[in-house]
Amino acid sequence: MGNMIKISCKKCGASWNVKTGMGMLHCSLEYCLSDFSKDIADEIKKNFEGQDMPHFTFSYETAVCNKCGKMVSVAVLEDLDTSKKYTAACPSCGNNDVNIIGNNITTCKCPKCGHLRLSSELTGLWD
Repeated sequence: MGNMIKISCKKCGASWNVKTGMGMLHCSLEYCLSDFSKDIADEIKKNFEGQDMPHFTFSYETAVCNKCGKMVSVAVLEDLDTSKKYTAACPSCGNNDVNIIGNNITTCKCPKCGHLRLSSELTGLWD
């Protein structure tokens, strides 16, 4: 089950709603591929080709897009055999240059004002 989180800046008041974690359907590699561009999805498929039970983890992680500056949820898939990670593009602008923050919200600067006082609040669960 995943979490829905509201991230806020205590200085400028900017806020973002993100989802983290994974849902029940994300145990299927095919289901996970829909969050990635065709090129990355094809690379992932090729990587796991011929494996009946691919060893991977999938989750949505909090990230800041280095192009549009928004705080977003991006899909991250890791091959557990090779530790290779695949990261989806920013869902807002499609840019591949995102900085994964993960759970390090309190050490992240606000993308709008640069202040180092972000807070997070659990607002719900999703599956």
